[in-house]
Amino acid sequence: MKGTGWIRFFAVLALLVTAPLAMPGLTRPWTHMLLSAAGQLPVPDPWLLPAPSTVLFAQLLGVLGLCWNGARLAWPYDRRLVGIDMVARLLVALLLVIQLVSAAPPALGLFVVTELLGAAVAFTYVRRHRASGW
Repeated sequence: MKGTGWIRFFAVLALLVTAPLAMPGLTRPWTHMLLSAAGQLPVPDPWLLPAPSTVLFAQLLGVLGLCWNGARLAWPYDRRLVGIDMVARLLVALLLVIQLVSAAPPALGLFVVTELLGAAVAFTYVRRHRASGW
């Protein structure tokens, strides 16, 4: 189906980012790597050593990310899933911006950009397919 290439691209990108979060032993180092943009940007002290409960929630969210993006890869043409993904990406971007304003690691700005790009791709896909009557 036309237009699913970018949908799949963003699903694969999200899978690559979330998969290590779901793996015990990788959650903490992977989170630090993400928050520091692979060591290129500073990470505020309160963000350096997440509490065990924070690590648990990161792992749970990693599992959810794997399931959601696996579904997005399996059914990239499902307009309902694309629409839900668009809304979720906008909400995630908003939450990240709120954190950035509250002195979060600057690397989160990169994730705002990817979430907004993914939402724009989803919006274009839904709009195109709604207009065509599909």
